[in-house]
Amino acid sequence: MGVLGITRHRWFLIICYKTVYFPPHSQRTQRRYKMNNKCHMMLIWFNFFLIIKVKRILKNLFVAVSIFVASVILVPVSANAATITNGFFGINGHPYGPYADMSVATQLDLVNQLGTGLYRLNITSHINYTMVDQYLAEGQKRGIKFLMTLNGPLDWTTSSASAIYTAAFNQGRSFATRYAGQIAAYGLVNEKDVETKLPGVSDGTLPSDYDDALYVKGREEIRGLHDGVKAGDPNAKTLVNFAWLHYGFIQRLLDDGVTFDIIGIDWYSDMGDITNVRGRGFDLVSYIKTHFGKPLWITEANRKYGSMNGNEAAQATYLSQTAQAMAKNPDVDAFIAYELFDEPGLPDVNEHNYGLVKFKQSGGKYVIDTFKPAFAQYQQVIASNTAPQSNPLADVVITSSSYANGVFMSTVKNQGSAATPAGTLIGVGYSVDGVWRASGSLNGPLAAGASVTIGTDGAHFTIPTGTHTFSAYVDDVNRFAESNETNNKVSNSITMP
Repeated sequence: MGVLGITRHRWFLIICYKTVYFPPHSQRTQRRYKMNNKCHMMLIWFNFFLIIKVKRILKNLFVAVSIFVASVILVPVSANAATITNGFFGINGHPYGPYADMSVATQLDLVNQLGTGLYRLNITSHINYTMVDQYLAEGQKRGIKFLMTLNGPLDWTTSSASAIYTAAFNQGRSFATRYAGQIAAYGLVNEKDVETKLPGVSDGTLPSDYDDALYVKGREEIRGLHDGVKAGDPNAKTLVNFAWLHYGFIQRLLDDGVTFDIIGIDWYSDMGDITNVRGRGFDLVSYIKTHFGKPLWITEANRKYGSMNGNEAAQATYLSQTAQAMAKNPDVDAFIAYELFDEPGLPDVNEHNYGLVKFKQSGGKYVIDTFKPAFAQYQQVIASNTAPQSNPLADVVITSSSYANGVFMSTVKNQGSAATPAGTLIGVGYSVDGVWRASGSLNGPLAAGASVTIGTDGAHFTIPTGTHTFSAYVDDVNRFAESNETNNKVSNSITMP
């Protein structure tokens, strides 16, 4: 499937196009890029088959296996199934701006009301840990997981590449150490492709379509965050997203040895049909999944400018139709609409109307006004594609945990009404004083009512002298759906001589 699939999709590249305008959307920027799509038939052909040479071909021999393994390990849902869990659908939000006037509990109650199980938050460079603590605590009560998009603390346009890497590494490590096992995935900045792409070139499909100096700094921010997150939580999953057809940015990162786990695409109505881009017969979703062999999340989607100029019905139609199509697409592993609330008052007027819920001002603060039609229609799509909670599901809990001679041990029981998924790992993460230290896993299934002992894989960890708290967290990276997602963690006090 790998080599043949890639060869099949090459034919779109040997067509010459006229100059057209394709505007990518960005949470930070609303700019319109002129894409001069020159005829580059032989350039593309030799780029894939001569420059990258045998290494690229050998990589694609393993695409089929990579897609299967990645989807089992990284993504807790399957769009191939007749019904999918609520971890597939998500909604974007922000912990700042007009959102700051709304309590975390109220935000997550609305996320719950939609029926989504995933909330994407863009965390600012200067992290408010107390605020993040609130989101995670309230999310755990409601069974909501988070895609937290991190940013490095330095101004990457004025700092050196080495300084950017070091600061981003420290930022990622601190965050992931504090929240090990609690985050579904970490976004590594947002749409860095848009910020580094050369003006006036093609669609961003080539690694050479990006400004060298800016790209290197952006690359080091992404690399630093990834390395830091993995240092703080080795089981964490990381995501890099791009807009429009800017997959040349992804290719350049991979060519430079940057690693990450999930690819995200931001897609809006002005970009057309993502499976038939501008009528060219090019299926971007299939291409990305087949070519790169990684789980694929639609990390932003909405009508361009949302409901601006009274187009609430058009927004609802586009969002519901797109969500339905992506739920049925076997190459899409998650779909996250943009966004929960309108953001009036921001300097960029184009950001004011993307929400599914309207805000109004009252007493100097933003409060909920009305629900747009898009809220109800997205809610309906989620309900019609999500397995009802009454369906039999597993529910894994830790009934006992212990530590001796550098090894953690836990007894895991499935107290649910169905077995855990066959072939899916049942993992337990172990932390000491809130810092991740070890993990262990066994292959499923674990039958309903059955128990299993899971210890430590790899190197042992010696708890130092003194009194400490160690925690065991089963299904710590949310590999499968459970009837209760809030009872996976237990903590114990231990005194070492």
